[in-house]
Amino acid sequence: MPSPTRIFKGLTLEELNTLKATALSRIANGDFTALAGNGHSSSKQYAMRPQDILDEVNAELEVLTGNPRVTRTTQDFSRLRVNNTTVNG
Repeated sequence: MPSPTRIFKGLTLEELNTLKATALSRIANGDFTALAGNGHSSSKQYAMRPQDILDEVNAELEVLTGNPRVTRTTQDFSRLRVNNTTVNG
């Protein structure tokens, strides 16, 4: 799983919970993506997959509650050894 990009940074807890509910609904009920008939057609395209929305929202909720997950950008590499040399962060 890639590190979250924090695209929802700055949203309120209520807005994040609304996004989470919408994503869960799309997962449970499916997406309306295309409809055609009698010479008419309609379609809707989403910018993000529901799973990606959930991942981003959950990461932002963790930040808001003070329990962010460890990611590539927040790991502590102070004791990492590269070529038998300690990397000082």
